[in-house]
Amino acid sequence: MSQATDFDAAYVASKDPRIQALFAGYMGLPGTALDPGTRQSQALSLALGGLTIDPQIDVDGGDPYLIMSTRAGYGYSTVPALLQKLPPVFLPPGVHVPGVPDYDPSLWLIKVSTQISDYPKFVGPSESTSYIGAYCGNGLYNVINNAQNFFIAGQQYTENGVSYTFLVAVAANEYFWQRNS
Repeated sequence: MSQATDFDAAYVASKDPRIQALFAGYMGLPGTALDPGTRQSQALSLALGGLTIDPQIDVDGGDPYLIMSTRAGYGYSTVPALLQKLPPVFLPPGVHVPGVPDYDPSLWLIKVSTQISDYPKFVGPSESTSYIGAYCGNGLYNVINNAQNFFIAGQQYTENGVSYTFLVAVAANEYFWQRNS
């Protein structure tokens, strides 16, 4: 296999199974390929549910290795996720135009890399790992251990006999657990 083929397989395997489903019938994966409208609709639904979605790869079906290589070639180290509410990337790194925000890699969620080691195989939530953080008021608890990559808005989770609902504040990019009575 080639580096690009190995990378593409690692990229898909690193994603939540709900994101992996977007790649059905693509890159030699089993299943019937989704038509573009269905793929976009499902990706949007996953993003609204709190998952980190790459617009060019996960939504548009771009080749992961080619897209990441192109981004890296232009000097990007991060890019925005779908629905990420921050200033858009207008200028590539190193280009300065008065009145236009400079590229700021600290703002974006998606790491740009073609290193397979940056894409470990997805491992789902485990009941032995706590995802419930400190109480922050109004019946809400912080989300810990990167749980935003495992759960979607409205999903139920039980820990130590207590049931919680996963909440996502999309505009603020915040994640919470709400304790169910």
